Amino acid sequence: MPCAAVAENQNDMLNEALSRYENLNYVNDLYAQPLKPAKRMAPVVAGNTQSTVATAQNNIYSFEQSSSNLDLWKKMRSRFSMSDNIAPDTVAQFERYYQNRPDYFGRIVLRGSPYLFHILNETEKRGMPGEIALLPMIESAFVTQAKSGAGASGIWQFMPKTGKAYGLKQNHWYDGRNDIYAATDAALDYLQQLYRMFGDWALALAAYNAGEGRVARAQRKAIEQGIEPIYENLDLPKETREYVPKLLAVRNLVRNPSSFDMTLKKIDNKAYFEVVHIDQPMDMEVIADLAEISIDELHRLNPGHRVPVWVPQPGRKLLLPKKSVATFKRNLSTAEPESLLSWKPIRVTENNVKLSTVAAQYGMSLSELKSINRLKADAVGKGTVLLVSNEREDDDNNQMDEIDWDEPVQIVAVKVASDGSKKAKKQTVRYGTIKIKKGMTLSRIAKRYGMTVAELKKLNGMKSNRVSIGKSLKVKASGSVSAKNAKNAKNAKNTKNVKGKAGKAVSKNNKSNKVSNKKGNKSGKAAAKSSKTANKTASKNTSKKKKK
Repeated sequence: MPCAAVAENQNDMLNEALSRYENLNYVNDLYAQPLKPAKRMAPVVAGNTQSTVATAQNNIYSFEQSSSNLDLWKKMRSRFSMSDNIAPDTVAQFERYYQNRPDYFGRIVLRGSPYLFHILNETEKRGMPGEIALLPMIESAFVTQAKSGAGASGIWQFMPKTGKAYGLKQNHWYDGRNDIYAATDAALDYLQQLYRMFGDWALALAAYNAGEGRVARAQRKAIEQGIEPIYENLDLPKETREYVPKLLAVRNLVRNPSSFDMTLKKIDNKAYFEVVHIDQPMDMEVIADLAEISIDELHRLNPGHRVPVWVPQPGRKLLLPKKSVATFKRNLSTAEPESLLSWKPIRVTENNVKLSTVAAQYGMSLSELKSINRLKADAVGKGTVLLVSNEREDDDNNQMDEIDWDEPVQIVAVKVASDGSKKAKKQTVRYGTIKIKKGMTLSRIAKRYGMTVAELKKLNGMKSNRVSIGKSLKVKASGSVSAKNAKNAKNAKNTKNVKGKAGKAVSKNNKSNKVSNKKGNKSGKAAAKSSKTANKTASKNTSKKKKK
């Protein structure tokens, strides 16, 4: 039934709500004009019993007291400020749900224990209710890689568009929605923005779940019907109607676990992790080794990183256990620079690049290349950036393979017949450039790029084998085979295309000869001369078969 106040002031309330709605620069589509994230603003206190009583709570427990010996739960309880009068029956239903599953609830707490101090402190800095720190418990159960059927991801369950609107980058190598630090910042920015819209934390949380456009429309509908537009009265999806009660049920269990015959795992009121700044790409496994922690622990703190390399970017933060930071810095100070990175990025410059060709060129298996780059297809298109192995065989090769991440080496795949046949094709050799670094030699460079020293010198117009640090050299960017070699291979029934970084061309009729890399690559004349007898025999066999 409409309340008297609403009945008397329906038009005024409707106008006020619509004014607030229209001034937010959205109508039905959040992403038509993304809202600018709020930046740690003080909450706007609205005339509602559910509004944050941040000022009163801060008088009880201020942020400066966070170094106290209080355990985390006690501190969090002092920050609780949301109403107890929101859908009490539904709240009780979820209290029973968690109470009957103490092991499940305990696992959620255990998973969240490394992050809760940071999240709670961030909510406190912004003057937000302590309940907000528990939101990941109902969003994701603190599963860092949680992904919903709709595409939401991370402990805060950001949808892709919302994440991008709040600065969370997403690509094959990194997903900011899964980054604990970045996603927490974005989620709290978003929630503050929603609170400014609706002036009520229950409605802000409902909008976080269902979208602000949907909540605003539900409010407008309620006002038009003469119903007070509070959380309990809005026509919202079942999931959203249960969203805040579920959070309040978790809040109640944390506030007084003994009344539910439950015990919470003790969490110290101190930071579990610390931000560490490094200014160069580095293997994740190397970081873990230097910090003397497991790779699993490193991934738990940095789940946004989807490949085995930490790539520094503006604003991106590497998290390490606080107790391991000094160890990491000490070990890093004495580590050999060439031991820190064993991967590099390359950019594909043609369409339909076979991953098997790329894998062979960089000394990797196809399954490893696909796994590292989170790919399912067997070929990739032009412009694709891949992470490949440096193939470090010794310290000198380590230095040679170090390539700037901002300027990845380009590769071109060997073209194959469109009908899938194995007939040899005339192919064009494509080249890239590298810069000479300390420790490089022509022989090592030639070996690395599937060339002979003579080919490398001819390509670069060199007369001696000496190289100068800082000079650029042309190198072969992909395996290839000359037209003459292709003809010889066809005559000898050699249906194998060039494979691997050395460009081997092995005839079926000449397997025992094992034509060397030098003979099987660009030097077709040398290969033909060294296997003259075998080629003649193969030609005779071919003629006999044609006569038949």
